[in-house]
Amino acid sequence: MPGVPFEMENAMCDEIIPRLQERFQITEYLSRSCIVTGISESALATQLAEYELELPKGFSLAYLPSLGYIRLRLSVWGEEHKVELKLQARKLKKLLGLNIVSKGAKMPEEILGGKLRKKNLTLSTAESCTGGFISHKITTVPGSSQYFEGSIISYDSLIKEELLDVDRDLIETYGVVSGEVVEQMARTVAKKLHTDCSIAVSGIMGPDGGTKENPVGTVWIATQYNDKIISNKYNVGRSRRENVERTANTAMLQLLQMLKS
Repeated sequence: MPGVPFEMENAMCDEIIPRLQERFQITEYLSRSCIVTGISESALATQLAEYELELPKGFSLAYLPSLGYIRLRLSVWGEEHKVELKLQARKLKKLLGLNIVSKGAKMPEEILGGKLRKKNLTLSTAESCTGGFISHKITTVPGSSQYFEGSIISYDSLIKEELLDVDRDLIETYGVVSGEVVEQMARTVAKKLHTDCSIAVSGIMGPDGGTKENPVGTVWIATQYNDKIISNKYNVGRSRRENVERTANTAMLQLLQMLKS
């Protein structure tokens, strides 16, 4: 094939694909995808072992792990399997229970954006350890200006105190990486930026800075939806770059779970 992209594209579309279609019988590839969170890949495989064994001939289930979530893809070749695919997808959804976040193959920021737009809600973020990466991911989605109002990047404790109204006694008592601190961050950013929802994160991304109580990878995430707030502690790993992305994805999916209920 020629190396110049537009020449290859023309050749594929005008010559090669039509000839392949004439020569070979084509069967349709069918698939259903979903995003799962809150469970490890090994635990998920154990949970779905019997389901996989009972899948009809030709069906396959692929595990596609990403940072902070797992995408499952159920697939089969042949249009004649459409009804069975729908049935097997229903069975899978029932087995996954609360671990399933969304159907489809979209990224967490796209799914969250679609949910916020559908519910006509607005969002703000208060970021410490992620340094604005959550905001970056949210604003890569076209149309995000309809629901995303802005962010307060509070990397230093003084910024948390001055801009996010986190009491110094709270930090001294519980530590900057704590549920109490991120909950206050989430409340204040939503109030100051006048949003329905908010995300707040604080953690230790590494490679240094960990303690016995809070090792590298420890992160607290708070999500708020109207008057309800949830904070959870996670351990996202030891690689700084991966920790930042995993934290961002986990934070968006935690808020998405709140919006589902």
